[in-house]
Amino acid sequence: MLNLSYECPENFEGQTFTIMRVPAGKSLQGIITCSKPLGTPTHFWGGRTIPCTPPSCEACKAGSFSRYHFYTTVYDHRSQLHFLLELTAAAAEPIIQYGRDRGTTLGCGIRCNRIPEVSNGRIHIQTTMTDPQKYPIPEEPNLPAILSRLWNIPLEEIKTPDTKKIIPAIEISPESKLRHANRLRQTISNNGGK
Repeated sequence: MLNLSYECPENFEGQTFTIMRVPAGKSLQGIITCSKPLGTPTHFWGGRTIPCTPPSCEACKAGSFSRYHFYTTVYDHRSQLHFLLELTAAAAEPIIQYGRDRGTTLGCGIRCNRIPEVSNGRIHIQTTMTDPQKYPIPEEPNLPAILSRLWNIPLEEIKTPDTKKIIPAIEISPESKLRHANRLRQTISNNGGK
């Protein structure tokens, strides 16, 4: 049976979110609408960012190096757009630290810029506390469900850190940094230095 309605459902699990990355030459700002960002190793594979899914990860088998990405939902009051923000681990650190300091990232105001203002420039994020009376935000979306739809992975196959989605501090060892740098050098040399 087809059910039609004049109203938008408040908690529609099937809703999709536009994925945003910090643009070059302009700032991206908004208020975080989830308790904690979620992170995972990813590959740029097949023209898009996909999660690393060992032991059957095609990208790993082909020798593609992985990067850690964090995902959070953000609401922009100016455009009234509720979107999914993708950030590298280094870029996400101010947001994660805000969550460690306050116990949640929900309601954290962010302003993101690239320095220098080029598409691969380092991302700088300023975090601020916001007034929920002045800047109300939508109800917290189900971040694992959003990522499940984005990557076409059944939700029951997505493991979150715990039921509260608390992300521990991430420490990247010097050995891991060296391995990553060596893989990057190897990839560049395999591509003719491009």
